[in-house]
Amino acid sequence: MFGFLRRWFGAAPQVERGREGVRPEEDLDDLYAEFCRTFCHRPGVNFMAFLRAEGVTRMIDWLRPDSPCALPKGIIRLFVDGTRKGINAWQVPGLSLNYEGNWRHGGLPGQESLDAVSVLAQILGKPITLYYTEKPGGALMKMEFQP
Repeated sequence: MFGFLRRWFGAAPQVERGREGVRPEEDLDDLYAEFCRTFCHRPGVNFMAFLRAEGVTRMIDWLRPDSPCALPKGIIRLFVDGTRKGINAWQVPGLSLNYEGNWRHGGLPGQESLDAVSVLAQILGKPITLYYTEKPGGALMKMEFQP
């Protein structure tokens, strides 16, 4: 049974033993600097260098730690955590993100963030699933972004 699920959904990447991920108390500005230096979305291709070379300035601006939306902050933490643990973005079948808040707007992040996640799915070549609730304690909803 588990072999079938693994073939259907893809095997989970193995975390390298002894490699520590992001700790909750780590400063976001420091994590952002590490993200800019170390995160590769393809083998040997630095993500931020790729964005600059391609002129994807709105994505660069959105990913700044001073962004008013929590979603880019979470993505920075997620990618630094994975990089530290030896998990390569090109080896995972997709991403799942959880967003909580923005209750006056149906529980979803703003349009700029939705657009950025859509572009991110295209750049990564991976589906991204965004989980959210429309109100506190509401039913879990999902929005899918395909590459």
